[in-house]
Amino acid sequence: MRLKTIFKLLFLSVFVLLIAQSCTEDNSFGEDLEVAMLPSDISYPDILDIREFSHIESAAPFMNTNGKPVTFELASIKKDDQFLDDSYLNAVTVLNYSEKESEIEDPNDPDNSWIVITNDLSQMGKVVIEEGNPFANGEYLFSFNISAEINGTMESRMYEDALRLVVGPALTEGISYCPFKMNFVSGESTKSNPVEKFGGNDDVRYELATEADKLNIDPVTGEISLNPSYSISAEETIMPIINVISNISEEVVSFEETFTAVLSTTPIVLDKEKDFFFFPTLKPTARQNVQLGGDGYSNMVVEFHKPDDDWYNEFAYWRGDKNNKAIPPPPTQDAVDARAEAGVSGTNSLELPFWGINAPSDSYLVMDAVNLALYEGCFTSKMVYWTKLNYNTKKMGYEADGSAPIDFEVLISTNYTGDPTTTTWTQVNDILECEINDNGTIFTGTPYPGDQTGADPDGLKDPAKNANKLWVRGELDLEDYKTETSFTVAFRLKTYFDTTPNKPLVGTAELSNVHFVASEK
Repeated sequence: MRLKTIFKLLFLSVFVLLIAQSCTEDNSFGEDLEVAMLPSDISYPDILDIREFSHIESAAPFMNTNGKPVTFELASIKKDDQFLDDSYLNAVTVLNYSEKESEIEDPNDPDNSWIVITNDLSQMGKVVIEEGNPFANGEYLFSFNISAEINGTMESRMYEDALRLVVGPALTEGISYCPFKMNFVSGESTKSNPVEKFGGNDDVRYELATEADKLNIDPVTGEISLNPSYSISAEETIMPIINVISNISEEVVSFEETFTAVLSTTPIVLDKEKDFFFFPTLKPTARQNVQLGGDGYSNMVVEFHKPDDDWYNEFAYWRGDKNNKAIPPPPTQDAVDARAEAGVSGTNSLELPFWGINAPSDSYLVMDAVNLALYEGCFTSKMVYWTKLNYNTKKMGYEADGSAPIDFEVLISTNYTGDPTTTTWTQVNDILECEINDNGTIFTGTPYPGDQTGADPDGLKDPAKNANKLWVRGELDLEDYKTETSFTVAFRLKTYFDTTPNKPLVGTAELSNVHFVASEK
C-alpha cells in the first residue's frame, strides 16, 4: 500500500514539472499567432515573356507574416549589376494591404448588423509597371524594404534581388515598301527602296521566307533585288513572305503581302494599287438588342426620347432591319461602284427612326479603330461614308427660329477611351468633301439638314444643297493623320433644343458604307 502511494506521488510530481516546463518554453504551441512578424524570406515568381516598355504586373510574393499586414517599399533596381536611377524607380508601383469593410447581420435580429473591418492582404507586395515605362530589353533585379510594427516597435528588413524581371525586345509590328509593287526585268539591276519598319526594337535583320531562289533581300536595309542566278523566261508575279528577325532573341515575325515583284523579260507598266482596308457590313450583332453594336462599330445611347406610354425605347436606336428585312445600302451609283471595287457584299444601312421625338436625344455610332500608319508614305488614305437625313416636312420642320432641331456630327479621335462621353473628339463636318445623290457636284462641308426653306439664323441654308431624304457621300482626307496607329471616327446624331422641339420630330436618319481606303501614290 505504501509503495502505491509513493508511486502516485512520484507520478504527480513528474506531471507538475512537465506542465511547468510547457508554460515556460518558447515553442510553436505557446506562440502568440496574433503578433505581426517580418518574413524570413519572400519569393516572387519570375516575370518572363514581357516586351519592352509594355505593361507589367507581378504576382503577390510568397511569404509568412503570421497573417498580418506589413509595408513594402521599393529599395532599388539593378540591371547588369548597375543600380538604376529614379526614372525607373518612379515607374514602379508596389501595392500594399488595404482595409476591407464587411457587414455582418445579427442572426437573431435581422434589423441589426455590425461593420467588421479586416485587412486584405491579397495584393500585398504586388508590383505594377504601367505601359510606356523605361524598361528596355534586359534582366532586372528588384530589392524591397519591408517594415511592420511588432510589439509596439517598428522593425524593417531588406530583401535583396527578391524579384527577377526579364524583358524581351519589342517585336516589329509592321513593314512597308514604297512602291510596294515593282517590275524586275531580266538583265537589269533593279532594286527596291529600303523597307520601312513600324514598332519594335531596331536590332533586326531581314530574310526571305519564300521566293529566295528568285529574289534577294539585303539583311540590313531590307532592299529587294532580283537573284542573279534566276533566269526569267516568262512574266511572273510573286509576293514573298518576309521575315524580320530579332538579333537579340532570334524571334521571327513574318509578313505576307507587303511586297509584290513582277518578273518579266521586258519592262511592264504596273497599275496603281488600292486597298479597302476597312469596309464593315454594319450588321448588328443582335436584331433584338442593337445596343450591342455590330460588325465594325459600337453603339451608345447617351440620352433618348421615351414618351410616357413607353412605346419607344433605346433598343430601336440604330436598327439594322425593319419588317424582318435588312435595311439596304445606298443605291446611288457612287455607292454601288465603291462596294463593287472593294469586293464587299452583304452590307446594310443603320437607321434611327425619329417616331415623334419630343425630348433631347443623343447617340453615337463609333467605328472600330484603324491603324493609318501602315499606309504612311506610299499611299494616300481617306475615310468615306454615306448618310441620309429625312425630315418629314409634312409633320415636322425647323425650330421656330428656322434652325435645325437634329443633325449628324462627324467626329474623329486618336485616343478613344471606350466611352464616347469621356473621349476628346474633333468635329470635322466643315472640312468634309460632300456630294448629294451622286449628282457630280462636290463641295466642302456637310449640307445643312432639312429642305433649306424659311429663316436662316445660322446662315448655312443653301437651296442648291437640299439633301433632305437624299444620300450624301462624305469624304475625309487622312493625310494629316497618316501616322496615327489608333484612329477612330464616330457619327453622332444629336438634337439641338433644350427641352422640347417646335414640333415632334418625325423622319429617319441612316448611315451606310463607312470605309477606309488607301490608294498608291
